Amino acid sequence: MSDTAFETTVSGIFSRTEQRLGGRLAVEKAKADNLQSQDTRRVAFILTEAIEAELQPALTEALASYDEAINRPIMPNERWEHALSRRLAEAVDNSVKLALALDRADHPWKPLLAAEGPKLRERLAALADAHFVAIGKIKGGRRRAADSGSASWWLASSWASCWRTSCAGEKAIAACGGTANVTADAARARLSRRSEVPGAGA
Repeated sequence: MSDTAFETTVSGIFSRTEQRLGGRLAVEKAKADNLQSQDTRRVAFILTEAIEAELQPALTEALASYDEAINRPIMPNERWEHALSRRLAEAVDNSVKLALALDRADHPWKPLLAAEGPKLRERLAALADAHFVAIGKIKGGRRRAADSGSASWWLASSWASCWRTSCAGEKAIAACGGTANVTADAARARLSRRSEVPGAGA
């Protein structure tokens, strides 16, 4: 698969999600209005939760496309990893913009929602980076584990489970590293390399 073909595949996944998200955000905003929570932190939480709930499955689909593309044989591709990470960050930004555009008035929840954007980017980027680190470990000498049970997906699932139980940032990297053999140093190294690529973490 060419770089262009892979990027087109990943972009299509996130574009379809963004299109669906517009409708869901409108529904969630209407629910918040009915609860008379227009000017409370609750609105920002509801919309952020909706965005994350839509983007996580899209990320899973994008990572599955990456796995399939490098699977004959397993050969990690950093250009594709950077491209996926950039498109993921763009999807988060686009989703937050969609949510902010639901209402033209300046409400107190809008700055709160805007502030959640970088945090959401970081959480989803950590999931992607943990997956890429796991793939690298398989390529580096864990092929037997991959052959016996799709180790890369097991590792990514462990990481996602850790996030769902309220791990965060460096604590999550360290904690999940101990569970899934994804070390904190390895994850931080990937985050550092990704941040050096123009637009990768924007």
